[in-house]
Amino acid sequence: MEKQYITKQELLKIIKDKYKVKDFEDRTLQYYIQRGVIEPGKIKREPGVSGSVSYYPKSTPEIIMMIRYLTSEKLNTLQEIQKNLDILNFKNIKKLNEFYDEMYSGKTDRHKILFEDGIIKITPLAWEFMSLHSVGCQRALAELGIFGEASFDHIQDGNARITIDKNIDGEISIIFEFIKTLGKRVIFKKDKTIIEEIK
Repeated sequence: MEKQYITKQELLKIIKDKYKVKDFEDRTLQYYIQRGVIEPGKIKREPGVSGSVSYYPKSTPEIIMMIRYLTSEKLNTLQEIQKNLDILNFKNIKKLNEFYDEMYSGKTDRHKILFEDGIIKITPLAWEFMSLHSVGCQRALAELGIFGEASFDHIQDGNARITIDKNIDGEISIIFEFIKTLGKRVIFKKDKTIIEEIK
């Protein structure tokens, strides 16, 4: 079975060795955790190991690289990233339900929310949704091991699509599809992330 979590030591090694960020230290990781853009590690005690061991999802190095890229290129602030990651991590269910009700449930005309006389309306909801699409696409691509400049090949020209879905039990999924370039979809659920081939 594929490994789902890595230790803090493994995380730091990947950042430094694989991605060549030699100055990335534990204090930077802790800063990201304090700012809410990286989930705190799960603390466990291992037999034969002195003290506790912190475990992080295996995609955490790629998420860190995504955050570094978005902030260094001034594409998003840490606050914007944190706000959207809260939605993707199901910490802001109220906003997620608002997006679903207003844009995907069929209760309202989505076209009227985003467009007026054929021109996009920059309403607060439209701004928030476009921000979620931007950061969410980058987050989904990080799950696929893609970030930085390479990510834009999969986002521009309408290559990426976001859908918010709710099943009959009320469970919400946030779905990102990269149909033209990757043929993959990344599905964020409350308790797991799923990667599928688009057939």
